[in-house]
Amino acid sequence: QFHSLQAGIDLWRWHLKEWILSSGAKQAGVLTALLIGENDYISPDDWLLMQRTGTSHLVAVSGLHVGFLALVGFFVGGVLGRLIQVVAPIRWRTFMSGSLKSAAVFSLLFAAIHSALAGFNIPTLRTFIMNALFNLTIIFSLKVRLTYIYGAALVCTLIIDPLAGYDIGFWLSFGAVALLILYFSGRRLPFSDFNSLRWLLRQLIQFLQSQWLMMFGLFIPLVIILFSISLISPL
Repeated sequence: QFHSLQAGIDLWRWHLKEWILSSGAKQAGVLTALLIGENDYISPDDWLLMQRTGTSHLVAVSGLHVGFLALVGFFVGGVLGRLIQVVAPIRWRTFMSGSLKSAAVFSLLFAAIHSALAGFNIPTLRTFIMNALFNLTIIFSLKVRLTYIYGAALVCTLIIDPLAGYDIGFWLSFGAVALLILYFSGRRLPFSDFNSLRWLLRQLIQFLQSQWLMMFGLFIPLVIILFSISLISPL
């Protein structure tokens, strides 16, 4: 059954690739990379431009894209969960226990679909596993430390794909997440600050801090491994 499912996903991806390439779109190679994770159709000139501007990671389907779709699913699921609680019977409302669980379900679903589109390559696989573990703790109302989820995702990725440890992106990805956890751990906001302009401003500042953290935290590894780095990548 697993092999038939994998064959079905591969056939689905092949049809999408042929549809994009036959459309005659000017950036068909970039669209193919964004949709199904196939980077072979991007021209060398486009690759060089993206490397110089520090935007190559935006095209190669990775955790960034899976995480973005997971956020979209979380928002959609949250809205639907609120609507369900208004019109649904008591039993269904109790089962969902608010919109948070429905948001987690849709986040997991969106991440799974996009990861399948990308062929469950190593970057999408590890992000999907981490997203799945995080959302499952919400669905089943489990209280688990974020570091445990991080460690479990690392172990599960290596169990599913033992050769992932030989991939540079494996160490860069988990290293980047480790930096974010280390830097932002232990920060809690007073309850009175939520839903306020001060809270939104703090979120914006932390987002900017995360970009500079990735820049300086991964500077030396990128220089050693890739022999180049784009200084305008944070922008």
